Amino acid sequence: MLFQSQSQSDTLACLQVHIDNLSPKCQKQVLHLSELQSANIHLNQQLYLACGRDVRRVCPDVHPGSGEVYTCLLQYKSDRYLSKSVS
Repeated sequence: MLFQSQSQSDTLACLQVHIDNLSPKCQKQVLHLSELQSANIHLNQQLYLACGRDVRRVCPDVHPGSGEVYTCLLQYKSDRYLSKSVS
């Protein structure tokens, strides 16, 4: 069987969709990774690739890890200069 190349975020997204089919131990790990990913933009590859430039421009002094980057981006949500993938 050949496996298609997937990113780590694709794999995690798949596990999140099928979480009810996973063992309790695996569910716990998926939820833990999901929580980490939601608090740190650097752990969410898709979001980082889509918004990284905007984060560096409008939130340069905000440090990832506590959800503050998301809060900062939300403050600039209506900024017409943000990438379409962010706004």
